[in-house]
Amino acid sequence: MCSPNYQKIVKLALTGINILFFTVVVSATIAQPSLQLTFDSLGPTVEQLRLDSGRNIHFIDDGNQSGTPVVFTGGLGTSVRVIRLLDFLETMRSDLNLRFITVERNGFGQTAFDETLTMADYVSDVEQVLAYLNIEKFALFGISGGGPYTAKIAESNARRLLSIHMAATGPAIGNP
Repeated sequence: MCSPNYQKIVKLALTGINILFFTVVVSATIAQPSLQLTFDSLGPTVEQLRLDSGRNIHFIDDGNQSGTPVVFTGGLGTSVRVIRLLDFLETMRSDLNLRFITVERNGFGQTAFDETLTMADYVSDVEQVLAYLNIEKFALFGISGGGPYTAKIAESNARRLLSIHMAATGPAIGNP
């Protein structure tokens, strides 16, 4: 049998725990804002264009639809979502009325790898997306490993180009 003093200490401790638990539950319920039910957006929606061959091209079309179209090609190893890295320029892009279009390359993001596809196929993919979006004239912007892809697009579309912009890039990958 426990001593009366020990019983009082246990009773006080249990009462204190109950009060503490009640206080935590009540304050958490009252003081905390409700949690959001969905995740924040990862940016523009990745769209899909299905070719007659059955292959899918994934792309992002971001900005004012009446703005100047800029085909953006990010560095090697990046998906179309790399455009999110340019969010720090979103206000400037909006002020300049630029519409950024980025087309996913073979094996990146949601695009399955197909060993038979080449840079020329990527150029064709870009051209098909631009046709789908009814874009005739456009600017090009390539960063890093996206530069050689940008150069290939320029080579095949010289008459359609408004301008070409490249940053931290070279003109080719391997032997051109």
